[in-house]
Amino acid sequence: MNGDIDLRRPAWVASAAVLIATAGVLVAWLVASPPGVAILSRAMKANTALALAALAASILLQQRGQVRVGQALALLAACIGALTLIEYATGLNLRIDELLARDARDGEILARPGRMAPNAALLVALLGGALATFGRRERASRRLAGAATLIVTVLSLFALIGYVYGAKSFYKVPNAIRLSQYTASGLLVLAIAALATWPRNTVADVLVRRTMGGLVARRALAPVIVLPVVLGFLRNAGEKAGLFGDAMGTAMMSGATVLALGFVVWQSAQVLDRKDAAQRALAAENERLAREAQEAVRVRDQFIAIAAHELRTPLTSLRLQTQLEARHAGMDSGGRERREVSVRQIDRLTRLVDGMLDTARFASGSFHLQRSTVDLSTLVKQVVGDLHDQFAATGTTPSVQVHPGVLVDGDPLRLAQVVENLLSNALKYGGGKPVEVAVEQNDGRAVLSVSDRGIGIDPADQQRIFGLFERAVPASSFGGLGLGLYFAHQVVVGHGGRIEVRSEPGRGATFVVSLPALEKPA
Repeated sequence: MNGDIDLRRPAWVASAAVLIATAGVLVAWLVASPPGVAILSRAMKANTALALAALAASILLQQRGQVRVGQALALLAACIGALTLIEYATGLNLRIDELLARDARDGEILARPGRMAPNAALLVALLGGALATFGRRERASRRLAGAATLIVTVLSLFALIGYVYGAKSFYKVPNAIRLSQYTASGLLVLAIAALATWPRNTVADVLVRRTMGGLVARRALAPVIVLPVVLGFLRNAGEKAGLFGDAMGTAMMSGATVLALGFVVWQSAQVLDRKDAAQRALAAENERLAREAQEAVRVRDQFIAIAAHELRTPLTSLRLQTQLEARHAGMDSGGRERREVSVRQIDRLTRLVDGMLDTARFASGSFHLQRSTVDLSTLVKQVVGDLHDQFAATGTTPSVQVHPGVLVDGDPLRLAQVVENLLSNALKYGGGKPVEVAVEQNDGRAVLSVSDRGIGIDPADQQRIFGLFERAVPASSFGGLGLGLYFAHQVVVGHGGRIEVRSEPGRGATFVVSLPALEKPA
């Protein structure tokens, strides 16, 4: 329920209690003697007990996932209530009133034996229709069901208040039998259980939220309902006992209501103040932690920059020394090959160090481009030529199709690194299959594309792979730190361009870089 308070368990318990009680009433109707039937006739009709049992079972079954069966039971109860209303409205006898048991034949029951009160029938029909609708996902359906359930809640509560104060008009329709306090109680409990089970898009929505509004609503709702009822009951009892007159009773009840509700408001304000103070303290703590985290990141980036810079100097010296030894040592071909392997490993370490250094520069905002007019077509051909050994080592044949004279305003060194990263990715994941490189100018944009026929990239990963240290495959399967595409993305965006990937798993990948093109000189 998205972090809201879950009231389904209390609703299940309340519905189970109503089901047990109404099932007991049904059994009593089936086995009761004539004196027992007379008592049951004034407490709850057999059809009413059946309808309430069906409504309670509907809530229980729908909570258990048996939505269709639960909705069918809700519709059964709604039909009982609707047919009873039709009987009252038309004067017909549809012979549904005494299907289960024979009613008593005395007093007000004699005219319509076995028939529930019209207000009871209305509330049963409304609640049955609501329970059959709550399972739908449409917001309008939920709101309609919530409104019907709210009506049942209010009218049932008013009926019980009428019994407390002896106000018959609250629970009895003229020229009809009354809505019993037991039926009203069952309907009220089931209506509250329905709102607790499906609070979304109903008046109960705010009550389950873990917000300030939800907290105030939960704390104030019960006192606001209970206190006026209790005070009114005490006032009536005092007047009947002769302790005070009507005017004094009204004044005392008004004053007591003001004091009671004022206390509720004061207590709610106290709770809100405590919550607000706790939130302010939490916000201050979060701000402190954020500052510490930013400082830690700054120190980390500074350390990476220093470490990368310090590592690059000995690596450069080691590379030069290895190359000189390979040229002048006069060693055999096997020794020379070992030296060349060492040079390649040193170059790999140098690229990793450069990647760390560039990442630190991006993070600190100290990365700058040395712009000039760059012939992208010539640059791509040079990079492909520089990677000849890598293509040969993987058995990959490059296919280069470039339109001459595609000019951009950019940093040639950084753009060459972008092309090299994309080609290295194609070699790594291409499985030795051909790699296609193309450069063209289209609608004022210089477009570079690098395509392979390798393992491809899942659509869910195609945006994520441009993030820092992000990878589309496990590091155990393919080496690397996940810096190449991040670096390429940062450089391309820094040039005012964009980079994207088009791929399907198992069908290769195409990386497309689009940069603002310069007009060719006349």
